Amino acid sequence: MNIVSMLVIYNDDFKILLQDRKNIKVVWEDYSFFGGHLESWETPAQTLKREIKEELNIDIKPTEYQFLGIWNKNVYKTGKNYDIYFYLYKTDKLQQSFLDREGSWAEFFDMATAKKLRFVADFADVLDFIDLKIKNVFCNTMKK
Repeated sequence: MNIVSMLVIYNDDFKILLQDRKNIKVVWEDYSFFGGHLESWETPAQTLKREIKEELNIDIKPTEYQFLGIWNKNVYKTGKNYDIYFYLYKTDKLQQSFLDREGSWAEFFDMATAKKLRFVADFADVLDFIDLKIKNVFCNTMKK
């Protein structure tokens, strides 16, 4: 089974951080969330922690992110289905100030722009869900 863990990083401007992968995986996607493939000895949460440390040099704790769900997606170029575990992480950074150690660079995008970008699979439904989730988190924060 193909399992991937992905972290969606967002800020107070309702923007999500995406990794530019055009120059590293030409046959795959132009942009991606941060994360990667599950190793045989790992849980999806352990994969997330390892991949985020490798790619962004951030030690994330389970209390700092929220599990969003699992989406089964077909990867365009391979034709294989992947179970993708998505997690949500809020940052106070408004500008690109993450050290992206795998892609060309990382940038925050508003949701409308993100929906026009090329990913490894069709993430339109995932982006819609993330958009609602971020707005819901913001509304709940404002009520407190």
